[in-house]
Amino acid sequence: MRWCLSEFLNLLELRSQCWCFVDLAADSGMRSPPSESVYFYAMVEGSAKLSGIADGPVQLDAGDVVMVISGHAHAVRLSADAPGETVPFLSEGHHADSPPSFAVGSGPAAARLLCGRLRVRWPGGLNAGMLPSSVTVSARHNVVNMATLIDETDNSGAASVLTRAATLLLTSALRDHPDCQAMFRDANFRDPIGRAIQYMEIHPFRDWTVARLAKKVGMGRSTFAARFLTEAGKAPMEVLTDVRMHLAATLLTETQLKVAEVGERVGYRSESAFSRRFAAYYNTTPGKMRLN
Repeated sequence: MRWCLSEFLNLLELRSQCWCFVDLAADSGMRSPPSESVYFYAMVEGSAKLSGIADGPVQLDAGDVVMVISGHAHAVRLSADAPGETVPFLSEGHHADSPPSFAVGSGPAAARLLCGRLRVRWPGGLNAGMLPSSVTVSARHNVVNMATLIDETDNSGAASVLTRAATLLLTSALRDHPDCQAMFRDANFRDPIGRAIQYMEIHPFRDWTVARLAKKVGMGRSTFAARFLTEAGKAPMEVLTDVRMHLAATLLTETQLKVAEVGERVGYRSESAFSRRFAAYYNTTPGKMRLN
């Protein structure tokens, strides 16, 4: 089955509650260490230059957005010789409902940025190594009204809105990138085993069976089960358990959902059944993991 580009890009997912504003004084800069995260920078006021990425320096003027995909260390500076300070909130991935503000350098602010640090799940067959180091969206070609978006950052739930806007911007930028069609064509998105794993990751709450997964990717049950074991190294239901338990651990440690709600999110209708499976997998109860 051949996928269309929209279906492919629909699987791209960003998650984050790590958003902040950074005010840069004249002749100052901020740096970010290597990370598997995607870094998002929107120039609210002033101008600056992003450096340290393979694509070369990127000029940022008011209204421009750049997203660093490569994971490389980089810096945003007002001048080439400006020192770079880390912003611990951003580099350590702290969470906030609405973005706080931080000042870098001494003296009045000469530039202001909206910054985000986002976890990313790429569509199957695609990884950051296949992509440019960064993607830039100019103020003239932005599909998001940045002024309106920034006005909303004072409201409760702002981090969620910002993350969804960043997903839209990254999707749009990749779609318009000159190499995107080639990336889409060359990615291993036709692999039925990879697609089956994606279905489990995207919809872990569904009542998956080997037969249902095989049908979903257009294969016979026996052939699918044998090929899955060979390529993934585990049986389909073992991988499903891995997916569910890893998501459950994330929900327990990063949200305030009740144990029963977490179990339901990952496909268990009974809290006791979920707790037994979780304890067998992690050798600890959901409640104890949350306390840790």
